[in-house]
Amino acid sequence: MITISASIPPAAEEIRDRYRQCMFLALTTDAEDTPGASSSHPFYASMGVRRHAELGLAAFGLRP
Repeated sequence: MITISASIPPAAEEIRDRYRQCMFLALTTDAEDTPGASSSHPFYASMGVRRHAELGLAAFGLRP
């Protein structure tokens, strides 16, 4: 399930519909201290995607 804000932009609605069968959609993007974050983070937030911490979650990764 994607946590979406009260006002759902069309792009977020499309993502939610496309992945409706999923329990949770995880998005990996630029770290906060990288140049790309200043544009990508607001973009994803505008679509209703929330940081793990905002959802009461933690994320771990392994890049072999």
